[in-house]
Amino acid sequence: MKKVIAILVSGLFASAAFAAAPVVEKASVIPEKAELAAPAEAGKIEPADALKAANIKVNASDSVTPSAGTTLEPDMKIKIKRWYTISINDAGKTVSKDVPEGTVAEALEFLGIKLSPTDKLNVKSDSKVEDNLKLKIDRITYKTVQSKKAIAFKEVEKKTDKLYTGETEVQTDGSNGTKLITSQETYVNGKLTSTKKISEKTTKKAVNKVTLVGTAKRPEPVQEET
Repeated sequence: MKKVIAILVSGLFASAAFAAAPVVEKASVIPEKAELAAPAEAGKIEPADALKAANIKVNASDSVTPSAGTTLEPDMKIKIKRWYTISINDAGKTVSKDVPEGTVAEALEFLGIKLSPTDKLNVKSDSKVEDNLKLKIDRITYKTVQSKKAIAFKEVEKKTDKLYTGETEVQTDGSNGTKLITSQETYVNGKLTSTKKISEKTTKKAVNKVTLVGTAKRPEPVQEET
């Protein structure tokens, strides 16, 4: 009587059928044949034997259930959980971590790394994790700032016949105005990268300096008779 073992690897399904003889034929989904040395104890098949027969490689970091040394029974399932080593550059600091198979989003959740809606990830979050995957996270924040800026007054000349030519008189002293500028600053990993003006509002109008310039002709001097 053959023993049928189901093997689940990374969401894929395969199976291996075992008899007492040392030759084992794998399921049709794996077309080639594999030879398995007869177990030391007749009829005793362990997870490592089944995986070898199915030509499934298990890495040292992978988790196999049931564990080594377990005698497999008919219709028993072997589950393999793959683990991968990835590097994560988070805001300029790089670390290497082992994560289970799955998506990038699941790997970040496993590591307790949270992303805000404004953060930028160099790969799609639904991408599959693989060995030596390099992730880069840019932490992006925005800050609204306000600043005041002076509005320089202008100097204006105004002609008048109330003053003689060559005479001037300050009619209105000039004074600067003020405007309030609202800007948005963008920070990437804590460093200011750009500033964008959002709005500008005049809070105090400038007063122009007005200078009167005379245009009247001076009277001719009166000559005294001798």
